Amino acid sequence: PLLSNRDMAAMSSDVDALVERLEQVEVNKRVEVNFKDRKLKLDTAEDAKDIVEDIRACDGMTALTLSGNTVGVKAAQAIADVLETKSTFQHALWSDMFTGRLRAEIPPSLRALGGAIIKSSAQLTEVDLSDNAFGPDGVQACVELLTSPAAYTLKILKFNNNGLGIGGGKILSKALQDCYEAASEAGRLFPLKEFIAGRNRLENEGAEALARAFKVIGTLRHLSLPQNGIHHAGISALADALTQNKDLQHLDLNDNTFTEKGSEAMARALPMLQMLEVINFGDCLVKPSGATVIAEALKEGHMELKELHLGYDELDRVSGLQVVTALQNKPKLERLHMNGNRFGASGIEDIRSAVQRLSFSHDILDSLSDDEGDASDDDNEDDGYQDEEGAELSGGEDGDSVREESEGDISTDPELQVKGTAIELPLANDGTPSDNQTAALFLENPTADGLIALGDDRVDLIRKELEGQEDNARTMVAVFCAVSSVLDSHDPPSDVVAAVNQISDALLESAFVNDSAGVVVELLSHLGLIKSEDKMKPLDDISGPLLALEHVVRQSYFPKSSVDTFIAFMSKSNLRLDASSDARHRLLQALHSR
Repeated sequence: PLLSNRDMAAMSSDVDALVERLEQVEVNKRVEVNFKDRKLKLDTAEDAKDIVEDIRACDGMTALTLSGNTVGVKAAQAIADVLETKSTFQHALWSDMFTGRLRAEIPPSLRALGGAIIKSSAQLTEVDLSDNAFGPDGVQACVELLTSPAAYTLKILKFNNNGLGIGGGKILSKALQDCYEAASEAGRLFPLKEFIAGRNRLENEGAEALARAFKVIGTLRHLSLPQNGIHHAGISALADALTQNKDLQHLDLNDNTFTEKGSEAMARALPMLQMLEVINFGDCLVKPSGATVIAEALKEGHMELKELHLGYDELDRVSGLQVVTALQNKPKLERLHMNGNRFGASGIEDIRSAVQRLSFSHDILDSLSDDEGDASDDDNEDDGYQDEEGAELSGGEDGDSVREESEGDISTDPELQVKGTAIELPLANDGTPSDNQTAALFLENPTADGLIALGDDRVDLIRKELEGQEDNARTMVAVFCAVSSVLDSHDPPSDVVAAVNQISDALLESAFVNDSAGVVVELLSHLGLIKSEDKMKPLDDISGPLLALEHVVRQSYFPKSSVDTFIAFMSKSNLRLDASSDARHRLLQALHSR
Protein backbone atom coordinates (compact mmCIF):
# COMPACT_ATOMS: atom_id res chain seq x y z
CA PRO A 1 0.00 0.00 0.00
CA LEU A 2 1.06 3.61 -0.63
CA LEU A 3 2.42 5.52 2.32
CA SER A 4 0.36 8.42 3.63
CA ASN A 5 1.78 11.94 3.90
CA ARG A 6 1.91 11.47 7.67
CA ASP A 7 3.95 8.26 7.30
CA MET A 8 6.33 9.94 4.84
CA ALA A 9 6.77 12.89 7.18
CA ALA A 10 7.54 10.55 10.08
CA MET A 11 10.10 8.67 7.97
CA SER A 12 11.72 11.93 6.91
CA SER A 13 11.99 12.99 10.54
CA ASP A 14 13.56 9.64 11.48
CA VAL A 15 16.09 9.96 8.64
CA ASP A 16 17.04 13.48 9.73
CA ALA A 17 17.55 12.31 13.31
CA LEU A 18 19.73 9.43 12.11
CA VAL A 19 21.84 11.77 9.99
CA GLU A 20 22.38 14.05 13.00
CA ARG A 21 23.52 11.09 15.13
CA LEU A 22 25.90 9.90 12.42
CA GLU A 23 27.36 13.40 12.09
CA GLN A 24 28.02 13.48 15.84
CA VAL A 25 29.77 10.11 15.65
CA GLU A 26 31.88 11.51 12.80
CA VAL A 27 32.93 14.48 14.95
CA ASN A 28 33.82 12.19 17.84
CA LYS A 29 36.01 10.09 15.52
CA ARG A 30 37.96 13.05 14.10
CA VAL A 31 41.60 12.18 13.57
CA GLU A 32 43.52 15.45 13.51
CA VAL A 33 47.01 16.74 12.86
CA ASN A 34 47.00 20.01 14.78
CA PHE A 35 49.64 22.75 14.54
CA LYS A 36 47.31 25.54 15.65
CA ASP A 37 48.90 28.78 16.90
CA ARG A 38 52.46 27.50 16.81
CA LYS A 39 53.52 30.79 15.13
CA LEU A 40 55.73 28.83 12.75
CA LYS A 41 57.31 30.65 9.79
CA LEU A 42 57.34 28.03 7.07
CA ASP A 43 59.23 29.21 4.00
CA THR A 44 60.84 26.02 2.68
CA ALA A 45 60.06 22.33 2.47
CA GLU A 46 62.58 21.80 5.26
CA ASP A 47 60.67 24.24 7.48
CA ALA A 48 57.51 22.16 6.95
CA LYS A 49 59.26 18.86 7.72
CA ASP A 50 57.57 18.26 11.10
CA ILE A 51 54.10 18.87 9.66
CA VAL A 52 54.77 16.64 6.67
CA GLU A 53 56.04 13.80 8.88
CA ASP A 54 53.04 14.05 11.22
CA ILE A 55 50.63 13.93 8.29
CA ARG A 56 52.42 10.97 6.78
CA ALA A 57 52.34 9.10 10.09
CA CYS A 58 48.68 9.81 10.81
CA ASP A 59 46.59 6.91 9.51
CA GLY A 60 43.04 7.87 8.65
CA MET A 61 43.69 11.58 9.09
CA THR A 62 40.45 13.57 8.77
CA ALA A 63 41.55 17.07 9.83
CA LEU A 64 44.58 19.31 9.38
CA THR A 65 44.80 22.54 11.40
CA LEU A 66 47.41 25.07 10.30
CA SER A 67 45.83 28.21 11.78
CA GLY A 68 48.11 30.71 13.47
CA ASN A 69 51.21 30.02 11.36
CA THR A 70 52.57 31.54 8.16
CA VAL A 71 53.01 29.24 5.18
CA GLY A 72 55.04 30.10 2.08
CA VAL A 73 54.76 28.59 -1.41
CA LYS A 74 57.49 25.96 -1.06
CA ALA A 75 56.26 24.85 2.34
CA ALA A 76 52.69 24.63 1.03
CA GLN A 77 53.86 22.47 -1.85
CA ALA A 78 55.64 20.10 0.55
CA ILE A 79 52.47 19.76 2.62
CA ALA A 80 50.44 19.28 -0.54
CA ASP A 81 52.67 16.43 -1.70
CA VAL A 82 51.86 14.34 1.37
CA LEU A 83 48.24 15.49 1.49
CA GLU A 84 47.71 13.75 -1.87
CA THR A 85 47.90 10.43 -0.02
CA LYS A 86 45.10 11.20 2.46
CA SER A 87 41.79 10.10 0.96
CA THR A 88 40.15 10.30 4.40
CA PHE A 89 40.75 14.05 4.68
CA GLN A 90 37.63 16.11 5.50
CA HIS A 91 38.45 19.25 7.51
CA ALA A 92 40.78 21.93 6.08
CA LEU A 93 41.19 24.29 9.04
CA TRP A 94 43.46 26.88 7.51
CA SER A 95 42.46 30.25 8.92
CA ASP A 96 45.16 32.87 9.56
CA MET A 97 47.98 30.93 7.95
CA PHE A 98 49.42 33.53 5.57
CA THR A 99 50.25 36.38 7.98
CA GLY A 100 52.91 38.66 6.53
CA ARG A 101 52.92 36.92 3.15
CA LEU A 102 52.85 38.95 -0.02
CA ARG A 103 49.49 38.77 -1.70
CA ALA A 104 51.11 37.18 -4.77
CA GLU A 105 52.43 34.28 -2.65
CA ILE A 106 49.05 33.09 -1.44
CA PRO A 107 47.24 31.89 -4.63
CA PRO A 108 50.00 29.41 -5.61
CA SER A 109 49.91 27.95 -2.10
CA LEU A 110 46.11 27.57 -2.21
CA ARG A 111 46.21 25.99 -5.65
CA ALA A 112 48.84 23.48 -4.52
CA LEU A 113 46.87 22.47 -1.43
CA GLY A 114 43.56 22.36 -3.29
CA GLY A 115 45.03 20.30 -6.12
CA ALA A 116 46.37 17.79 -3.60
CA ILE A 117 42.94 17.35 -2.04
CA ILE A 118 41.42 16.73 -5.47
CA LYS A 119 44.10 14.15 -6.34
CA SER A 120 43.56 12.34 -3.04
CA SER A 121 39.85 11.74 -3.84
CA ALA A 122 39.03 13.12 -0.38
CA GLN A 123 35.49 14.23 0.45
CA LEU A 124 35.59 17.56 2.27
CA THR A 125 33.05 18.54 4.90
CA GLU A 126 34.68 21.74 6.19
CA VAL A 127 36.92 24.46 4.77
CA ASP A 128 37.97 27.43 6.91
CA LEU A 129 40.16 30.05 5.23
CA SER A 130 39.17 32.97 7.46
CA ASP A 131 41.54 35.80 8.41
CA ASN A 132 43.75 35.41 5.36
CA ALA A 133 44.14 38.68 3.47
CA PHE A 134 44.08 37.25 -0.04
CA GLY A 135 41.22 39.18 -1.66
CA PRO A 136 39.57 38.09 -4.95
CA ASP A 137 42.79 36.47 -6.21
CA GLY A 138 42.77 34.07 -3.28
CA VAL A 139 39.15 33.07 -3.91
CA GLN A 140 39.94 32.48 -7.57
CA ALA A 141 42.74 30.13 -6.51
CA CYS A 142 40.14 28.08 -4.58
CA VAL A 143 37.66 27.73 -7.45
CA GLU A 144 39.13 24.48 -8.81
CA LEU A 145 38.79 22.84 -5.40
CA LEU A 146 35.34 24.29 -4.65
CA THR A 147 33.91 23.02 -7.94
CA SER A 148 35.54 19.57 -7.81
CA PRO A 149 34.01 16.29 -6.55
CA ALA A 150 36.01 16.84 -3.34
CA ALA A 151 33.57 19.65 -2.48
CA TYR A 152 30.33 17.84 -3.27
CA THR A 153 30.09 16.89 0.43
CA LEU A 154 30.96 20.35 1.81
CA LYS A 155 28.90 21.37 4.86
CA ILE A 156 30.86 24.24 6.40
CA LEU A 157 32.54 27.04 4.44
CA LYS A 158 34.25 29.99 6.16
CA PHE A 159 35.72 32.95 4.30
CA ASN A 160 35.60 35.47 7.15
CA ASN A 161 37.73 38.64 6.95
CA ASN A 162 39.47 37.86 3.67
CA GLY A 163 39.06 41.19 1.88
CA LEU A 164 36.89 39.53 -0.77
CA GLY A 165 35.18 42.69 -1.94
CA ILE A 166 32.47 42.63 -4.58
CA GLY A 167 34.65 40.72 -7.04
CA GLY A 168 35.51 37.98 -4.57
CA GLY A 169 31.86 37.63 -3.60
CA LYS A 170 30.90 37.10 -7.24
CA ILE A 171 33.64 34.52 -7.79
CA LEU A 172 32.61 32.61 -4.68
CA SER A 173 28.94 32.71 -5.65
CA LYS A 174 29.61 31.24 -9.08
CA ALA A 175 31.82 28.51 -7.59
CA LEU A 176 29.06 27.50 -5.17
CA GLN A 177 26.43 27.41 -7.92
CA ASP A 178 28.74 25.40 -10.19
CA CYS A 179 29.44 22.93 -7.39
CA TYR A 180 25.72 22.54 -6.68
CA GLU A 181 24.99 21.85 -10.35
CA ALA A 182 27.90 19.43 -10.74
CA ALA A 183 26.90 17.54 -7.61
CA SER A 184 23.30 17.33 -8.85
CA GLU A 185 24.44 15.94 -12.20
CA ALA A 186 26.42 13.31 -10.29
CA GLY A 187 23.30 12.37 -8.34
CA ARG A 188 24.53 14.03 -5.15
CA LEU A 189 22.95 16.64 -2.88
CA PHE A 190 25.25 19.58 -2.15
CA PRO A 191 24.73 19.76 1.65
CA LEU A 192 26.14 23.20 2.56
CA LYS A 193 24.84 24.11 6.03
CA GLU A 194 27.11 26.83 7.38
CA PHE A 195 28.44 29.84 5.47
CA ILE A 196 30.45 32.59 7.18
CA ALA A 197 31.88 35.57 5.30
CA GLY A 198 31.92 38.59 7.61
CA ARG A 199 34.11 41.70 7.25
CA ASN A 200 34.59 41.39 3.50
CA ARG A 201 33.09 44.59 2.05
CA LEU A 202 30.78 42.55 -0.15
CA GLU A 203 28.42 45.53 -0.47
CA ASN A 204 25.18 45.16 -2.42
CA GLU A 205 26.60 43.52 -5.53
CA GLY A 206 28.53 40.88 -3.62
CA ALA A 207 25.54 40.14 -1.38
CA GLU A 208 23.20 39.89 -4.37
CA ALA A 209 25.58 37.46 -6.07
CA LEU A 210 25.78 35.23 -3.00
CA ALA A 211 22.03 35.42 -2.58
CA ARG A 212 21.63 33.78 -6.00
CA ALA A 213 23.75 30.86 -4.77
CA PHE A 214 21.89 30.55 -1.46
CA LYS A 215 18.55 30.51 -3.25
CA VAL A 216 19.65 27.56 -5.37
CA ILE A 217 21.37 25.61 -2.59
CA GLY A 218 18.53 25.79 -0.06
CA THR A 219 20.19 23.84 2.78
CA LEU A 220 21.68 26.61 4.94
CA ARG A 221 21.32 26.42 8.71
CA HIS A 222 23.87 29.07 9.67
CA LEU A 223 24.51 32.28 7.72
CA SER A 224 26.85 34.98 9.03
CA LEU A 225 27.62 38.09 6.94
CA PRO A 226 28.37 40.90 9.45
CA GLN A 227 30.22 44.12 8.60
CA ASN A 228 29.95 43.93 4.84
CA GLY A 229 28.62 47.34 3.86
CA ILE A 230 25.37 45.78 2.61
CA HIS A 231 22.45 48.21 2.19
CA HIS A 232 18.76 47.63 1.59
CA ALA A 233 19.10 46.26 -1.97
CA GLY A 234 21.51 43.54 -0.84
CA ILE A 235 19.52 42.85 2.32
CA SER A 236 16.38 42.41 0.23
CA ALA A 237 18.13 39.95 -2.10
CA LEU A 238 19.38 37.92 0.87
CA ALA A 239 15.94 37.93 2.49
CA ASP A 240 14.38 36.55 -0.69
CA ALA A 241 17.03 33.84 -0.97
CA LEU A 242 16.61 32.77 2.64
CA THR A 243 12.97 31.88 2.07
CA GLN A 244 14.34 28.85 0.22
CA ASN A 245 16.44 27.85 3.25
CA LYS A 246 13.66 26.95 5.64
CA ASP A 247 15.90 25.09 8.10
CA LEU A 248 17.97 28.22 8.84
CA GLN A 249 18.78 28.42 12.55
CA HIS A 250 21.37 31.19 12.87
CA LEU A 251 21.19 34.49 10.94
CA ASP A 252 23.83 37.17 11.61
CA LEU A 253 23.74 40.35 9.52
CA ASN A 254 25.17 42.63 12.22
CA ASP A 255 26.59 46.01 11.22
CA ASN A 256 25.05 46.29 7.77
CA THR A 257 22.36 48.82 6.82
CA PHE A 258 18.71 47.73 6.64
CA THR A 259 16.76 51.00 6.80
CA GLU A 260 13.00 50.70 6.24
CA LYS A 261 13.19 48.95 2.86
CA GLY A 262 15.60 46.25 4.02
CA SER A 263 13.61 45.71 7.21
CA GLU A 264 10.39 45.27 5.27
CA ALA A 265 12.02 42.70 2.97
CA MET A 266 13.37 40.77 5.95
CA ALA A 267 9.99 40.95 7.69
CA ARG A 268 8.41 39.28 4.66
CA ALA A 269 10.95 36.44 4.87
CA LEU A 270 10.87 35.78 8.62
CA PRO A 271 7.50 33.95 8.73
CA MET A 272 9.02 31.31 6.42
CA LEU A 273 12.05 30.81 8.69
CA GLN A 274 10.43 29.13 11.69
CA MET A 275 13.54 27.22 12.80
CA LEU A 276 15.52 30.35 13.64
CA GLU A 277 17.29 30.24 17.01
CA VAL A 278 19.54 33.31 16.70
CA ILE A 279 18.70 36.54 14.88
CA ASN A 280 21.33 39.29 14.89
CA PHE A 281 20.23 42.54 13.26
CA GLY A 282 22.23 44.72 15.66
CA ASP A 283 23.82 47.95 14.43
CA CYS A 284 21.85 47.70 11.18
CA LEU A 285 20.01 51.05 11.26
CA VAL A 286 16.70 49.23 11.54
CA LYS A 287 15.05 52.34 13.06
CA PRO A 288 11.55 52.40 14.62
CA SER A 289 9.69 51.70 11.38
CA GLY A 290 11.86 48.66 10.66
CA ALA A 291 11.61 47.33 14.20
CA THR A 292 7.83 47.59 14.00
CA VAL A 293 7.54 45.36 10.91
CA ILE A 294 10.15 42.90 12.22
CA ALA A 295 8.29 42.63 15.53
CA GLU A 296 5.04 41.96 13.70
CA ALA A 297 6.75 39.22 11.66
CA LEU A 298 8.02 37.53 14.84
CA LYS A 299 4.70 37.56 16.71
CA GLU A 300 3.40 34.25 15.40
CA GLY A 301 5.46 31.09 15.63
CA HIS A 302 9.27 31.23 15.95
CA MET A 303 9.06 28.92 18.95
CA GLU A 304 12.76 27.97 18.64
CA LEU A 305 14.03 31.54 19.02
CA LYS A 306 16.77 31.85 21.67
CA GLU A 307 18.48 35.16 20.89
CA LEU A 308 17.35 38.42 19.27
CA HIS A 309 19.83 41.25 18.70
CA LEU A 310 18.45 44.70 17.86
CA GLY A 311 21.03 46.85 19.64
CA TYR A 312 22.32 50.17 18.31
CA ASP A 313 19.46 50.39 15.79
CA GLU A 314 17.99 53.78 16.80
CA LEU A 315 14.80 52.19 18.15
CA ASP A 316 12.52 54.44 20.21
CA ARG A 317 10.34 53.60 23.21
CA VAL A 318 7.29 52.56 21.16
CA SER A 319 9.15 50.28 18.74
CA GLY A 320 11.14 48.77 21.62
CA LEU A 321 7.93 47.86 23.42
CA GLN A 322 6.54 46.37 20.21
CA VAL A 323 9.58 44.08 20.00
CA VAL A 324 9.16 42.97 23.63
CA THR A 325 5.46 42.29 23.10
CA ALA A 326 6.21 40.14 20.04
CA LEU A 327 8.37 37.85 22.19
CA GLN A 328 5.79 36.99 24.83
CA ASN A 329 5.17 33.46 23.48
CA LYS A 330 8.80 32.40 22.87
CA PRO A 331 9.50 29.74 25.53
CA LYS A 332 13.15 29.17 24.60
CA LEU A 333 14.20 32.83 24.53
CA GLU A 334 17.45 33.35 26.46
CA ARG A 335 18.72 36.74 25.37
CA LEU A 336 17.28 40.03 24.13
CA HIS A 337 19.89 42.62 23.19
CA MET A 338 18.55 46.17 22.72
CA ASN A 339 21.34 48.30 24.18
CA GLY A 340 22.44 51.51 22.47
CA ASN A 341 19.00 52.58 21.23
CA ARG A 342 17.01 55.76 21.93
CA PHE A 343 14.55 54.72 24.62
CA GLY A 344 15.25 57.46 27.16
CA ALA A 345 15.07 57.00 30.93
CA SER A 346 11.31 56.48 31.07
CA GLY A 347 11.41 54.20 28.02
CA ILE A 348 14.05 52.01 29.66
CA GLU A 349 11.83 51.57 32.71
CA ASP A 350 8.84 50.72 30.50
CA ILE A 351 10.82 48.14 28.56
CA ARG A 352 12.26 46.52 31.69
CA SER A 353 8.77 46.30 33.17
CA ALA A 354 7.41 44.79 29.96
CA VAL A 355 10.15 42.14 29.94
CA GLN A 356 9.43 41.29 33.58
CA ARG A 357 5.78 40.79 32.73
CA LEU A 358 6.80 38.10 30.23
CA SER A 359 7.61 35.92 33.28
CA PHE A 360 10.76 34.28 31.96
CA SER A 361 12.66 32.13 34.40
CA HIS A 362 15.67 34.45 34.14
CA ASP A 363 16.52 37.97 33.04
CA ILE A 364 16.74 37.86 29.24
CA LEU A 365 17.34 41.58 28.75
CA ASP A 366 20.93 42.73 28.31
CA SER A 367 22.18 45.94 29.87
CA LEU A 368 20.74 49.18 28.52
CA SER A 369 23.63 51.27 29.83
CA ASP A 370 24.56 52.64 26.39
CA ASP A 371 21.10 54.00 25.65
CA GLU A 372 21.42 57.24 23.70
CA GLY A 373 18.37 58.87 25.26
CA ASP A 374 15.04 59.89 23.82
CA ALA A 375 15.51 61.79 20.55
CA SER A 376 13.54 64.69 22.00
CA ASP A 377 16.16 65.11 24.73
CA ASP A 378 19.10 65.79 22.39
CA ASP A 379 17.95 67.73 19.37
CA ASN A 380 21.41 69.23 18.96
CA GLU A 381 23.16 65.86 18.75
CA ASP A 382 24.27 64.30 15.50
CA ASP A 383 22.61 60.93 15.01
CA GLY A 384 25.95 59.45 13.98
CA TYR A 385 25.08 58.85 10.33
CA GLN A 386 26.52 61.22 7.84
CA ASP A 387 25.15 60.19 4.46
CA GLU A 388 22.17 58.58 2.81
CA GLU A 389 23.91 55.21 2.69
CA GLY A 390 24.10 55.14 6.51
CA ALA A 391 27.88 55.32 6.94
CA GLU A 392 28.45 55.68 10.67
CA LEU A 393 31.19 57.99 11.82
CA SER A 394 31.07 56.74 15.36
CA GLY A 395 31.65 53.06 14.49
CA GLY A 396 35.09 51.67 15.08
CA GLU A 397 37.56 48.86 15.25
CA ASP A 398 39.35 47.44 18.22
CA GLY A 399 42.58 49.12 19.31
CA ASP A 400 45.56 48.60 21.52
CA SER A 401 47.91 50.79 23.47
CA VAL A 402 50.74 52.95 22.18
CA ARG A 403 53.44 54.55 24.30
CA GLU A 404 56.66 56.43 23.58
CA GLU A 405 59.59 56.91 25.92
CA SER A 406 59.28 60.11 27.92
CA GLU A 407 62.87 60.98 27.04
CA GLY A 408 62.12 60.93 23.32
CA ASP A 409 63.27 63.83 21.14
CA ILE A 410 61.18 66.97 21.19
CA SER A 411 60.10 68.54 17.92
CA THR A 412 61.40 72.01 17.13
CA ASP A 413 57.98 72.96 15.76
CA PRO A 414 57.11 76.13 17.76
CA GLU A 415 53.39 75.35 17.58
CA LEU A 416 53.49 71.79 18.88
CA GLN A 417 55.91 69.54 20.67
CA VAL A 418 55.71 65.79 20.97
CA LYS A 419 57.28 64.06 23.95
CA GLY A 420 56.14 60.49 24.42
CA THR A 421 52.38 60.53 23.88
CA ALA A 422 51.86 63.83 25.67
CA ILE A 423 51.17 66.86 23.50
CA GLU A 424 52.72 70.06 24.79
CA LEU A 425 50.33 72.73 23.57
CA PRO A 426 51.21 76.42 23.16
CA LEU A 427 50.81 78.49 26.31
CA ALA A 428 49.02 81.79 26.61
CA ASN A 429 51.03 85.00 27.13
CA ASP A 430 50.80 84.65 30.91
CA GLY A 431 52.19 81.11 30.79
CA THR A 432 48.89 79.42 31.61
CA PRO A 433 47.27 76.75 29.43
CA SER A 434 45.03 77.96 26.61
CA ASP A 435 41.41 78.85 27.32
CA ASN A 436 40.18 75.36 26.49
CA GLN A 437 41.81 73.77 29.50
CA THR A 438 39.96 70.42 29.37
CA ALA A 439 41.15 69.54 25.88
CA ALA A 440 44.62 70.85 26.66
CA LEU A 441 44.91 68.66 29.74
CA PHE A 442 43.69 65.63 27.84
CA LEU A 443 46.29 66.07 25.09
CA GLU A 444 49.02 66.55 27.68
CA ASN A 445 48.04 63.30 29.41
CA PRO A 446 45.72 61.20 27.22
CA THR A 447 43.50 58.71 29.05
CA ALA A 448 40.29 56.92 28.13
CA ASP A 449 38.39 58.62 30.96
CA GLY A 450 39.73 61.99 29.90
CA LEU A 451 38.61 61.42 26.31
CA ILE A 452 35.07 60.47 27.32
CA ALA A 453 34.95 63.40 29.74
CA LEU A 454 35.36 65.77 26.80
CA GLY A 455 31.80 64.87 25.86
CA ASP A 456 30.11 64.97 22.48
CA ASP A 457 31.94 68.17 21.52
CA ARG A 458 35.34 66.49 21.78
CA VAL A 459 36.16 66.99 18.09
CA ASP A 460 35.42 70.72 18.21
CA LEU A 461 37.37 71.12 21.45
CA ILE A 462 40.47 69.46 20.05
CA ARG A 463 40.16 71.36 16.78
CA LYS A 464 40.11 74.58 18.77
CA GLU A 465 43.41 73.63 20.38
CA LEU A 466 44.89 73.06 16.93
CA GLU A 467 43.64 76.22 15.25
CA GLY A 468 46.02 77.39 12.55
CA GLN A 469 47.85 74.05 12.44
CA GLU A 470 45.44 72.11 10.24
CA ASP A 471 47.91 72.18 7.34
CA ASN A 472 50.76 70.79 9.44
CA ALA A 473 50.91 67.06 8.67
CA ARG A 474 53.24 66.32 11.60
CA THR A 475 50.94 68.04 14.06
CA MET A 476 47.88 66.13 12.88
CA VAL A 477 49.68 62.77 12.92
CA ALA A 478 51.20 63.45 16.35
CA VAL A 479 47.77 64.21 17.80
CA PHE A 480 46.35 61.10 16.09
CA CYS A 481 49.05 59.00 17.80
CA ALA A 482 48.33 60.63 21.16
CA VAL A 483 44.60 60.02 20.91
CA SER A 484 45.04 56.41 19.82
CA SER A 485 47.16 55.76 22.92
CA VAL A 486 44.01 55.57 25.04
CA LEU A 487 43.09 52.25 23.41
CA ASP A 488 44.88 50.29 26.08
CA SER A 489 43.46 46.80 25.62
CA HIS A 490 42.45 44.32 22.92
CA ASP A 491 38.82 44.89 23.82
CA PRO A 492 38.39 48.53 24.88
CA PRO A 493 34.96 49.97 25.69
CA SER A 494 32.92 50.68 22.57
CA ASP A 495 32.43 54.34 23.49
CA VAL A 496 36.19 54.85 23.72
CA VAL A 497 36.76 53.16 20.36
CA ALA A 498 34.02 55.27 18.79
CA ALA A 499 35.51 58.47 20.21
CA VAL A 500 39.02 57.63 18.99
CA ASN A 501 37.74 56.84 15.51
CA GLN A 502 35.63 59.99 15.41
CA ILE A 503 38.63 62.18 16.23
CA SER A 504 40.86 60.21 13.84
CA ASP A 505 38.41 60.89 11.03
CA ALA A 506 38.22 64.58 11.88
CA LEU A 507 42.00 64.98 12.00
CA LEU A 508 43.13 62.82 9.12
CA GLU A 509 40.40 63.47 6.57
CA SER A 510 41.39 67.12 6.24
CA ALA A 511 45.07 66.26 6.61
CA PHE A 512 44.98 63.88 3.64
CA VAL A 513 43.21 66.52 1.56
CA ASN A 514 45.80 69.16 2.45
CA ASP A 515 48.96 67.06 2.18
CA SER A 516 48.39 63.40 1.39
CA ALA A 517 52.05 62.56 0.78
CA GLY A 518 53.13 64.40 3.93
CA VAL A 519 50.64 62.50 6.09
CA VAL A 520 51.85 59.15 4.73
CA VAL A 521 55.48 60.07 5.44
CA GLU A 522 54.65 61.24 8.98
CA LEU A 523 52.65 58.10 9.75
CA LEU A 524 55.47 55.85 8.58
CA SER A 525 58.00 57.97 10.52
CA HIS A 526 56.02 57.83 13.75
CA LEU A 527 55.66 54.06 13.32
CA GLY A 528 59.43 53.81 12.87
CA LEU A 529 59.18 52.23 9.42
CA ILE A 530 61.17 55.03 7.77
CA LYS A 531 63.71 57.43 9.26
CA SER A 532 62.57 60.94 10.03
CA GLU A 533 64.59 63.68 8.36
CA ASP A 534 65.07 65.45 11.70
CA LYS A 535 65.78 62.20 13.58
CA MET A 536 62.48 62.25 15.49
CA LYS A 537 62.31 59.30 17.86
CA PRO A 538 59.55 56.89 16.75
CA LEU A 539 57.01 55.28 19.06
CA ASP A 540 58.15 52.24 21.01
CA ASP A 541 54.79 50.45 20.97
CA ILE A 542 52.93 50.88 17.69
CA SER A 543 49.97 48.57 18.33
CA GLY A 544 47.57 51.42 19.14
CA PRO A 545 48.20 53.47 15.98
CA LEU A 546 48.11 50.33 13.85
CA LEU A 547 44.71 49.36 15.19
CA ALA A 548 43.40 52.91 14.85
CA LEU A 549 44.68 52.89 11.26
CA GLU A 550 42.62 49.74 10.67
CA HIS A 551 39.59 52.04 10.90
CA VAL A 552 41.21 54.89 8.98
CA VAL A 553 42.21 52.88 5.91
CA ARG A 554 38.64 51.65 5.48
CA GLN A 555 37.36 55.21 5.09
CA SER A 556 36.76 56.82 1.70
CA TYR A 557 39.12 59.70 2.51
CA PHE A 558 42.12 57.36 2.79
CA PRO A 559 43.70 57.62 -0.68
CA LYS A 560 43.69 54.40 -2.67
CA SER A 561 47.04 55.46 -4.08
CA SER A 562 48.53 54.95 -0.60
CA VAL A 563 47.14 51.44 -0.07
CA ASP A 564 49.96 49.63 -1.89
CA THR A 565 52.55 51.72 -0.06
CA PHE A 566 51.20 50.71 3.33
CA ILE A 567 50.83 47.07 2.28
CA ALA A 568 54.48 47.01 1.20
CA PHE A 569 55.71 48.43 4.52
CA MET A 570 53.35 46.31 6.64
CA SER A 571 54.45 43.13 4.83
CA LYS A 572 58.16 43.63 5.48
CA SER A 573 60.03 41.71 8.14
CA ASN A 574 60.46 44.24 10.96
CA LEU A 575 61.00 43.79 14.69
CA ARG A 576 58.63 46.64 15.55
CA LEU A 577 55.87 45.12 13.44
CA ASP A 578 56.61 41.64 14.75
CA ALA A 579 56.05 42.92 18.28
CA SER A 580 52.58 44.05 17.19
CA SER A 581 51.80 41.12 14.92
CA ASP A 582 48.08 40.96 15.68
CA ALA A 583 47.62 44.67 15.00
CA ARG A 584 49.68 44.44 11.82
CA HIS A 585 47.63 41.47 10.62
CA ARG A 586 44.35 43.27 11.18
CA LEU A 587 45.61 46.38 9.38
CA LEU A 588 46.75 44.26 6.43
CA GLN A 589 43.30 42.67 6.26
CA ALA A 590 41.76 46.13 6.12
CA LEU A 591 44.19 47.32 3.46
CA HIS A 592 43.55 44.30 1.25
CA SER A 593 39.82 44.92 1.49
CA ARG A 594 40.17 48.30 -0.26
